[in-house]
Amino acid sequence: MSSNLLNPDILTSLLDLALPWLGQIILALLLLTIGWYVINWLTKIINTRLLNHFDKNLAPFLGRAISLGLRILLITTVLSTIGVETTTFATIIGALGVGIGLALSGMTQNFAAAILIFVNKPFTVGDQIQLADEILGEVKKIRIFNTLILRRDRTYAWIPNANLTQNSLINFYQHDTQRFEVEIGISYDADHETAEKLIRQTIQKLSFVLATPKVQTGVTALADSSVVITALFYAKPQDFLRARLDIYGPVKKALDKAGIEIPYPQVDVHRR
Repeated sequence: MSSNLLNPDILTSLLDLALPWLGQIILALLLLTIGWYVINWLTKIINTRLLNHFDKNLAPFLGRAISLGLRILLITTVLSTIGVETTTFATIIGALGVGIGLALSGMTQNFAAAILIFVNKPFTVGDQIQLADEILGEVKKIRIFNTLILRRDRTYAWIPNANLTQNSLINFYQHDTQRFEVEIGISYDADHETAEKLIRQTIQKLSFVLATPKVQTGVTALADSSVVITALFYAKPQDFLRARLDIYGPVKKALDKAGIEIPYPQVDVHRR
């Protein structure tokens, strides 16, 4: 058998068959080598440019996507050089892409949402956000498919990015100051102007309350058991919790000291 393969006539026939392909194979290998080197070089430049113009979390993924697309284009070109029909190859790749896209539609939506978050920046790491009517908490990490939130009860929650872009969202840190409102009920027998002045002075003395704009107060409702005074004041977003929790105590002490009653809810029953 081996002697037949070494037969000069057979070797000549094999060489005659290989020669027409040899030039194409060498050209394809040369094209693949040079193309691969050029793509690596371009990828480094593209990644650097992306980091300068896009979010640091988004740039690597865009760089990989561009690099993958260039490599697929290179391989398709090399196959075409050696005579391989690339139409069927492209059809198969397209069909696989559609199938994978349908199977991972949820992940695709979250990925697209991540791009919107990175580009539009409705929030960044460290911001306090509220989704619809629920205060989520502090943004800790923004990933390609979801965002890590530190909740008020000190637990962590992974929120799909699509939820954060498809629903109403409030960012408490978008501005360097934030307005807060508190309501205090006083007795109908008390002088509301005196109470308002005392409330303004008490709130303005708190360390986290900004001096400007000044604290404002006014009667906003006449409830069943009390006259409702609303106080408006400003604080920095990072003092959000203090502004919610550390207001009522000092105000109550000041009102108690001045003899201004904060009434209990009561119902008057009249008998005939």
